Amino acid sequence: MGRSIQLCAVFLVALAAAAPSQAAIEVTYTADNVVGGFYRNGGDWGEFTLGSNAADWKKADTHTISDNLPGLHSLIFRVANLDGPSSTNPAGFLAQIKVGPVGDPDLFLSDASWQYALDTGGDPPSDFDDLTWANTTVWSHNVPQSGDSTIWYANNSSKPITGIHNDAAWIWSENNFDSNTDQNLWIHVTFEASTLNPIPEPASVAIWSMIAMAFVCGTSMVRRRRRFTTGGGAPQGWSPENRMAIQHIVERGRHG
Repeated sequence: MGRSIQLCAVFLVALAAAAPSQAAIEVTYTADNVVGGFYRNGGDWGEFTLGSNAADWKKADTHTISDNLPGLHSLIFRVANLDGPSSTNPAGFLAQIKVGPVGDPDLFLSDASWQYALDTGGDPPSDFDDLTWANTTVWSHNVPQSGDSTIWYANNSSKPITGIHNDAAWIWSENNFDSNTDQNLWIHVTFEASTLNPIPEPASVAIWSMIAMAFVCGTSMVRRRRRFTTGGGAPQGWSPENRMAIQHIVERGRHG
């Protein structure tokens, strides 16, 4: 019986550790030097609350979208460089998007496929499709690559922005690094969340799996004990501890 108890205990611990993580969309982003808005198209465009680092390009904010619906998703960021753009004060936007189960997500990094439109100020447009969109220009990466500007990396103590993949690109319009820099942009990305199938909430999976396994393990241990006989006679009757184990299993099933 001791061997059965050990095996069941190990199995229960493994079940709890292996409970699946709920799928989500996790967006991590920053801009040099201000993120002024963050919108998502889930039918109508909805605005998210900005993070505490919206005006600090050296620190990224992360927003988790937990309504894990498969299909196309669109995000738009309102970004600006407000401090007199120049060769030493360029504009930039940096982001990554994780899609899918924790531990095995798809990763979308800011790059030249993300698009921009000029922001002329005022309220957001009623239809973002009315704007004129073009592909962004890559000016650097979170960790600079060959031919990149090193200005963001150098001004962040030669470190990448924490929380964003090293290969994510610092992107902007083609007008940058001088007095003609486009100071106010909308930046847009569309991505497919093909892996976001509904996944049971992890705590529930773990609890019900452990209840079921407890029943199996408990029954197995009771049966193993009952095989032994006294003096070669009939099998023993249920012992008090057998009855208590069965009662505990039943109660767990009722109140789990």
